[in-house]
Amino acid sequence: PWVWECKLPNETSPLIFETQDNCLWQLCDVGLGWTYFDRIATHWKENKIIQAYLPANISPRPKDCHPWEYEFKLKKNVFLWVKPGSQEGSFKWGIRTKP
Repeated sequence: PWVWECKLPNETSPLIFETQDNCLWQLCDVGLGWTYFDRIATHWKENKIIQAYLPANISPRPKDCHPWEYEFKLKKNVFLWVKPGSQEGSFKWGIRTKP
C-alpha cells in the first residue's frame, strides 16, 4: 500500500491511496472514496509522512464519521485525521498519536 500526492492544475495535491490490489482511493467527505484516477502517473510523489505508518488495515468508512471529520488508525498507534478547511469545500489533514 502506498499514498501518493498528485499536483492538479488548480495547485491542490489530493492524497491518493493505493491498496495491495492496486485500487486507487481518495479522501472524501465520509472516508475513502473512489477517485477518477485510474492509474498512478509518473509525476506523482510518495507522501513520506503517511507512508511511514503503512501498511495498515484501514476501514474506508470510519465509525462516528461526520462530513469531512474523521480519522483512520495507522500503525504505531498513529492516526490520520481529516477536518473541514477554512474555505468552503476544502479540508485539512494531519497525523497524531493517541495516548
